[in-house]
Amino acid sequence: PMAAELAQDDTLQLLGPRCDVARLLALADVLVVPSRSEGHPMIALEAAALGTPVAAFPVGNLVHSGLAELVAQEDIPALASAALQLALSEDSCRRAVARARRALRTSYSPQNHAARLMQFYGQV
Repeated sequence: PMAAELAQDDTLQLLGPRCDVARLLALADVLVVPSRSEGHPMIALEAAALGTPVAAFPVGNLVHSGLAELVAQEDIPALASAALQLALSEDSCRRAVARARRALRTSYSPQNHAARLMQFYGQV
């Protein structure tokens, strides 16, 4: 029901399953992650890798990741404002993308991931 209601607005397109997500993310001005609960939203990592800024609620691993501009949980106006700021301010966008790319290089590099796995397996 909600999807049908939203689809009536010509500014929103519900695209369904896609095989070209990377292309679509690269075209996007901003990715908004309005999730109330997440473990580790891979879409935020993918957006960061493509240079697309992310606005989100503080859920899962996004809380301390540096991958997204975070706003108070369930504060829809603040999420919309953060997304607009990223989309309309070149400086805000540039800072957010730079911070996310630093996070990718440090916390999410293959070397760091392998080191964390080795540490984990050493404890098992």
